Amino acid sequence: MKKLVVVFLMMFSVSSFAQKLTVNDIPEGVKKTFEVTRADVTNPTWEKAGELFVAKFKIESGPVEMIFEQSGMLKTTKFFMDKEYLPLKIKTYIKDNAQGFKYSNYFYQVVQGEDSYIVEMVQKTKKKLMKFSIDGKFVSEEVL
Repeated sequence: MKKLVVVFLMMFSVSSFAQKLTVNDIPEGVKKTFEVTRADVTNPTWEKAGELFVAKFKIESGPVEMIFEQSGMLKTTKFFMDKEYLPLKIKTYIKDNAQGFKYSNYFYQVVQGEDSYIVEMVQKTKKKLMKFSIDGKFVSEEVL
């Protein structure tokens, strides 16, 4: 549950308080890690959110965000997707357990080697984050 809250806070801080950067503003460790992990991406957009550095870019399947610590350690990779690509098991769970909520954001993420799906649902002023395992099993939720 704590990891889910941390992921949400990273998502919120990245999207709400990000400062645009140029490649010259990025620490060498972050640049090196990015180049090693995504040699196929040559022109990401860089942002800083608090102490975190975010590389944003698109691949064939959609937008991607990679979040790094200043040391260069990769914390999270988020692969945003269309709702149609969520596993059926996840869509069925949401249909049965999140009445009144609408899809807001959904992505596949890798956090320090742990793969999962995160689905953000909204209902007027409420937000709900739902975490699912890679095989579509419900793991946890947080109402914000």
